Amino acid sequence: MHGGTTSGLANDPVDVEFFGRASHASGNPQHGINALDAVIQVFNSVNALREHLTDDVRIHGIVTHGGDAPNVVPEYASAALLPTCKKPYNP
Repeated sequence: MHGGTTSGLANDPVDVEFFGRASHASGNPQHGINALDAVIQVFNSVNALREHLTDDVRIHGIVTHGGDAPNVVPEYASAALLPTCKKPYNP
């Protein structure tokens, strides 16, 4: 949604969740599916996208859940992203 004629920013929050399979990180890591890897890939992809965006576009984000313990492959991970833009889209 865009701010129209106001000076506000257009923004559309995005929440992402990924589900994997937990396992002990040192005992049996091969049995796990790391959900945090997918969240990290989202942030790497957003970073790669920046060179193709106009100067008025920003994408901010945080990891909202990255696992429960450092020695467990996380079975759940999530992030919140907030893309913003100052100008309306004109192709």
